[in-house]
Amino acid sequence: MISSILQVYSEWAGKYPDALSVVDGDGEHTYGQMYDAAKAMACGLRTRGVGYGSRVLASCNGKAEYLSLDLACWLLGAIFVPVEEDAADERIRDIFSETEPQIFVSDREVPWEGLREIRVSYADLPEKDGKDIERFYAPKETDTAEILFTTGTTGKSKGVEVTHGNNVALAENIAEGVAMREGNVELLPLPLSHSHAIRCSYANFLRRGCLLLVSGVSQVKHIYDLVKNYHATAMDLSPTAASVLMKLSRGKFSVFSDQLDYIQVGTAYLNDEVKDSLKKTFPGVHLYNFYGSTESGRSCVLDFSGDGDRKHCIGKPTVHAKFIVTDEDHREIRSDADHMGLLACAGSMNMKGYWRQKELTESVMKDGYIFSKDEGYIDADGYVYVLGRADDVINFRGIKIAPDEIEEAAAGFPGIRDCACIPKKDRMSGQIPVLVVDADEDTLDKKALMQYLREHVDADKVPQRIVISHEIPRSFNGKLQRKKLVQLLG
Repeated sequence: MISSILQVYSEWAGKYPDALSVVDGDGEHTYGQMYDAAKAMACGLRTRGVGYGSRVLASCNGKAEYLSLDLACWLLGAIFVPVEEDAADERIRDIFSETEPQIFVSDREVPWEGLREIRVSYADLPEKDGKDIERFYAPKETDTAEILFTTGTTGKSKGVEVTHGNNVALAENIAEGVAMREGNVELLPLPLSHSHAIRCSYANFLRRGCLLLVSGVSQVKHIYDLVKNYHATAMDLSPTAASVLMKLSRGKFSVFSDQLDYIQVGTAYLNDEVKDSLKKTFPGVHLYNFYGSTESGRSCVLDFSGDGDRKHCIGKPTVHAKFIVTDEDHREIRSDADHMGLLACAGSMNMKGYWRQKELTESVMKDGYIFSKDEGYIDADGYVYVLGRADDVINFRGIKIAPDEIEEAAAGFPGIRDCACIPKKDRMSGQIPVLVVDADEDTLDKKALMQYLREHVDADKVPQRIVISHEIPRSFNGKLQRKKLVQLLG
């Protein structure tokens, strides 16, 4: 039985030391080299006082050494705490305060003394002879592997405590969900500090796969050459990355249709335009859209290349996941398209809890379930549907409106740079949908936009108002912060 990703990785490193594990800007890194680097780093960490339960704050540099550091922490029973490389000082300060790390591994300078005192660069961390020392820890399923901080799109960022057993289940959800083959080669242009990307890494390590790491998708020729030269069998993209790559490549990636097994997409809402572009560019390739959260990751998957057009469908539960629909008091209800509720998910991938926040954990976890604020239903065939977060879904005269449906339609109108659909309280209708657009006020024809929307969405879902604003807040990874927008507009 697999108790940790580290267990699997060490076995691959022993059996296949020359197998490629990671390709990054510094070159190729085999399983043997990555594991030796992890052991050397572990010795460097231990010299600096890191042991079982210690927190190691790590700035993500998007390279193989970052992943070796992750393994190094586990070799000591320490807890990996990743943060974005370009994270604001305030965010780093908050995470530092909450986790009280023993060490901060980063190549960036920090302006305040408390963190500066414990900072060590990636280059200075490894003990040169450390790889030969074998006195390391074997993680248990219940041991905490990492603390992942959410992006805070609906409030303060929270530290999600994830066990080694959770990570194995997450990796299996992905690997089984996409039918990943052993020796998979996957292009990964997403930041490894994000839960979606790091979990893709674990799935590939589970299957002795190789990761092709790149920073974003703007360097199309470099990505093209990587996919060709390393015979990539998969890609993991965000909706934004998929859209940009399809536009910049102008269809050139279609030559890889016979080479790729699948493309997986996650992290944010995937609109029909991007779906159609992927289908057109990659005929015959399985196209998967994953649903999940930092707390309960990769819990549902939809093969939108084969499951047809199911509006608002997120697919079926992955191998370790089970879904129910509840009312606001977390009581299970029978649901359908006309009787929706809040989704709850159980499974071995569910987080241990929020780091040192017992009451907050108990407010969202009970009897093995994590209760979300996503409003949706489950149909008779077992497909799960989500309209959006309950506080984002607009209840207009008893009709439930998914804001992303309006946003997707409006985005196709000329001159709109960005947009968001938000609810506004109304005495007669309960709520009305308001479309906020980032556009030039002098040139935007609101009447033409309204007519365009009438042609692209149901008549009872057309926004009642259009507001121009040049400030549409998004998180660092592109997620709309609708609640903040509601506050900004009063």
